Amino acid sequence: MNFKQFYTGRAIGFVVVLAVVLGVLVVSKVVPPATAPTGLDTGGATIIPTTLVDGGKYYTGIYHVSSVVDGVKSYHSDRFGVSLNYSPDYVLFENAMEGGPQERYNFVAGSIVIGLDLPVRESIARAESGYGGEAPSGIVLTFFLKSDQSVSLEQWLRSNPNGNFNPAIDPDAEHTLTSTTIAGVPALKYHSDFGMYPTDYVVFTFGNWFVQASSGDTGGDAGNNTRLDFQTVLNSIQIDQAQTYTNKSLGFSIGQPAGVYFMGKKNGLVAFSLLRPDDLRQASSIGLVNALTITVARTAPEEGKESEINGERVMISSIYGAYGGEQHWSYFFPSHDLLIQYVENKPIYEKMISTIRFE
Repeated sequence: MNFKQFYTGRAIGFVVVLAVVLGVLVVSKVVPPATAPTGLDTGGATIIPTTLVDGGKYYTGIYHVSSVVDGVKSYHSDRFGVSLNYSPDYVLFENAMEGGPQERYNFVAGSIVIGLDLPVRESIARAESGYGGEAPSGIVLTFFLKSDQSVSLEQWLRSNPNGNFNPAIDPDAEHTLTSTTIAGVPALKYHSDFGMYPTDYVVFTFGNWFVQASSGDTGGDAGNNTRLDFQTVLNSIQIDQAQTYTNKSLGFSIGQPAGVYFMGKKNGLVAFSLLRPDDLRQASSIGLVNALTITVARTAPEEGKESEINGERVMISSIYGAYGGEQHWSYFFPSHDLLIQYVENKPIYEKMISTIRFE
């Protein structure tokens, strides 16, 4: 989805963060970056483009610096399990949303935002100084949680209310819809002139994600450069293979998908999280909500429904927390005295548990 994003005064923080997380990074025209910062004349005040700091948080997301090797920059996202290359003229940011309504397959989990260096830094400088203006355009990969593995890519494309494929009001999208591949997996591509400027789109799916990639403005004199830069990203995308965690003392192995972090083991308890290990929220209730634990247990914590996973009998149950809000899920494997627990409906953990094997 692409639309012009205006911001004024102190409202910039909320409005633009929301736009970027939804995969929106808009610009008037794509221009080559200057070799040196230039002052911006904004209402009589001169603003110097922001100097970006690796790991710094900006309205565009968390900035990640990359060195130029063989003519391109490279980036790997642990959160989304992808790596890619991009033009040296661009800067890259990653956004992530944690602890949201993950039972809905159209939930936006975050995005990777790649924009031209100088326009992005100028935009950040205006935002930090409280001045209005347009956020610049760029290449955006938006990640939607794939909570229902039975939903096909085309079904998701045509039904996702947070997407922008709408042939009823944008016939060009339907007419240009064709098949392709990204990183060896099936994909769909289309072009849209609907909105503020023409844009190329590619959608694909892997693991726990539906991904929508958008090119930014392909119109005007800079349109060809935009397409080439977009293709550089698409051609370079590689998808992480799921890792396997093995615990010999507890006698099991389990798949660890991209976006799930191993937190450690202690006193017979193994912990994983959807938050990075260095995330300060680990010490709060948010950390608990995003955790999955595996431990020894002699009985199930409560009565549940008997099922089977990979030939192993399992008791699945859930209860609501003391305050009636959060739902606590338990998977008890009685033949192995093993208990797995997590909070709230998290399809990524359901899929993870479905891979468990016992020695």
